[in-house]
Amino acid sequence: MRNILKTGTYLAFSLTLLASAPQLASATEPTSTAASASDSLAPESTFLEKSDEKWRKLITDGQELLNQDKPGPAMNTFKRALLQIEKSGIEDPAVKQRMTAISSKKYAQALVLKSDFIKADQAIKDAVGTYEKLGLNDEELAQVAAEIAKHYRTIEAVELGDVVKGYLSEAGVNKISVFRKDDCDLVEINLNEKYVKPVESKEVPKISFNKKVSFEFFNKPNGDYQVSKIQGLQVFAKSLWVNLMESLLKTGDKPVAEVTAGKMGVTKTVTVDIPSEVYNSTKEILDKLVSAIKGAPAYAATPRPAAANTTPDTANPQSTPEPTQPVNQSSGTTSSNTPLEIGNSSSIQPQNSNDTVSPETPAPSPEPQ
Repeated sequence: MRNILKTGTYLAFSLTLLASAPQLASATEPTSTAASASDSLAPESTFLEKSDEKWRKLITDGQELLNQDKPGPAMNTFKRALLQIEKSGIEDPAVKQRMTAISSKKYAQALVLKSDFIKADQAIKDAVGTYEKLGLNDEELAQVAAEIAKHYRTIEAVELGDVVKGYLSEAGVNKISVFRKDDCDLVEINLNEKYVKPVESKEVPKISFNKKVSFEFFNKPNGDYQVSKIQGLQVFAKSLWVNLMESLLKTGDKPVAEVTAGKMGVTKTVTVDIPSEVYNSTKEILDKLVSAIKGAPAYAATPRPAAANTTPDTANPQSTPEPTQPVNQSSGTTSSNTPLEIGNSSSIQPQNSNDTVSPETPAPSPEPQ
């Protein structure tokens, strides 16, 4: 009190006290804990502690919803977390990348629990790409990616070889998706527009592909190939467009194909011999398709060795879930009572069949519209 004197109704401050005012003011200011570029490489639990408060709350709230088996609300919460990154005003690109990577990973987890594997596939690709830019490995990310790959994947044209890649490019194919089922694989092919291909055959001079073609693909133990429940594929035969419904390629000493087509509810199956040159090229394509279907997408491959700047999360021993734990157990919020409910993958169907022609519906003639 020796630096403060009362004179009448006023308080007088000594020069010593006034001189120290700036230091006193700075001492009362809150210490900033904003994440820096170096923090972007820290263990996830450490990064969360130093991150934007609103974003951090959205991440922890969303994780709690996942632990409660509420993927829908969790999904919406993680979407808000992605939006909050821009609202936060953070300018450091590395920090924003880490926030985006964590948000995308969590969003993918919620989508997996909702069995929305198409969106989960894209979300995990975004997350993997961002983690790679940062030079970080994340075990939880790898587990989510592997879980998605069990049920769904997209096939790149390059995986099918140069010849097939040329065919796909000519047809305007922009996406090949595979929905894995218990006894077969559901393949969905998306084209930029409907495509009619002339064929050097008197019996079937033209084949038409809708913008979306789907079929169930079986690779039988005896080496035969079967394509069933075809939608969106028509052939022009005897001046009529008919829907191609089933096809069975029988391998052996004398390969043959059994083809079933239909129109207006009437179906017919024919057996045709396959010339050796046609059979060899067809089998090569089918073999590559099988290899691509069985393979894992690049993002779900075996994790790379940890980058030199990757720091293990020693501050939080639960940040890396055990292999037997659910995928939705994330850093610091694991719960052994929360099973990963993927749903029955055998009931998965293409997302939109508006572009396909059902076997019971007459195909347009003379050209499919």
